[in-house]
Amino acid sequence: MTVRVDESPEQPWTLSLRIPAWSRGATLEVAGQRHDATPDDKGYVRVERTWALGDVVRLELPMPVRLTVAHPSVDAVRGSVAIERGPVTYCLESHDQVSGVDLDHVELVAGGALRVAAREDLLGGTLVVEADGLVRDDSGWSGHAGWVTLGEVPTAPGRRVTLTAVPYYLWANRGPSAMRVWVPLAT
Repeated sequence: MTVRVDESPEQPWTLSLRIPAWSRGATLEVAGQRHDATPDDKGYVRVERTWALGDVVRLELPMPVRLTVAHPSVDAVRGSVAIERGPVTYCLESHDQVSGVDLDHVELVAGGALRVAAREDLLGGTLVVEADGLVRDDSGWSGHAGWVTLGEVPTAPGRRVTLTAVPYYLWANRGPSAMRVWVPLAT
């Protein structure tokens, strides 16, 4: 974000810029000089000075991809993560996955790569997140009634895949599909 001072009184005044809670590592430059971009307890970085005509303020808010975990009291998503980038939540939609990937059987690889990619062909152009994932093989459960004792759990390696996540606000625009925001984390 860039702010240019076009008018200013001769006495000092304070410019307050919001640093969103999702932002980590913001940088601030005022009239060509670096300034501390640590927000106060209300989430603002404040610059008080006598401003000159043409002063330029540049605030950079990095938006790396991150995995978000819900509060541990939320049983339904315990052990799962959501993919976010800046203020945007992403989701997995079946249309974007390689053939044979059932979203009920996917996991994100803990510590795996998260890559941002531009997709001009997708819904008028958007940024997607590509993530290292696994497709669980549950075929070993076929002879069981839906439950086993802990020591008897069938083991089968998952198949590695690249999962593609789209911004949540764009899902359900290409016909019927499966979708999920909270994805189990493979450890």
